[in-house]
Amino acid sequence: MRTNTFVLIFLLVALWSCNKDDEGDAPSGGELAACLEVNHAQSGQINHVFTFTNCSVNADRYEWDFGDGNFSTISEPTHLYDQFGDYTVRMTAYKGSESQTQTLNIRYGYYKASELTITNVQLGNVSFYGSNCTDAGHLLAVGAKDITRVFDLSICGSNFTVGQFDCTGISEQYVIPAVALLQVQSKISCWDGVIGTVPDNYIVDYGDPMVLNLQEKLEYENLEFTNSQLGYRITVDAKFYIATSF
Repeated sequence: MRTNTFVLIFLLVALWSCNKDDEGDAPSGGELAACLEVNHAQSGQINHVFTFTNCSVNADRYEWDFGDGNFSTISEPTHLYDQFGDYTVRMTAYKGSESQTQTLNIRYGYYKASELTITNVQLGNVSFYGSNCTDAGHLLAVGAKDITRVFDLSICGSNFTVGQFDCTGISEQYVIPAVALLQVQSKISCWDGVIGTVPDNYIVDYGDPMVLNLQEKLEYENLEFTNSQLGYRITVDAKFYIATSF
């Protein structure tokens, strides 16, 4: 009988030890642990609403400091910044007289392009447009998403002329929307060989514009655009960033 009692005690102790190991680093009993999360740590979307999640444990009240002079005491607040900038959000969780603070860094601004590079070009049947035809450059344009078209072009590729404007690089004056379209075109120039005549120019579209969600991703590599009818293919790398001042 005594042997059975010792075996039972041993099993209970072993079971208790396993349960303690499974608990890991979680707060024991009523231990306070402050924790916060946000839907986006950075955003270039105008009037973006930052939504905060409170993952604190064993707290009975909270204080939020959004870093711009505004505060809140609700558990899970939202906040709209009225000026571009970098902010440090502080959330303090309380349990009676005990407190613990956690922070998050927030960037609110507007999207701009830092790099738009053609990494590979495969021209198809240029002579399709006539004799003495050559590639006259590429247009890489980012604009707002408006169902079927790109407007307010913000970026131009080298050796490409739009009207009288020579597109030789990234234009810094445009603000890019959070959901944008990347459009790729080539210009084919055909000259009839007669001195004094102006070449005829043809625009080749590389399929439909590609939708870019800058809120979720700022860097894109090996974006492929094709014109299957003419056998054209082009590959583009695109990088964007969030600016906080003009």
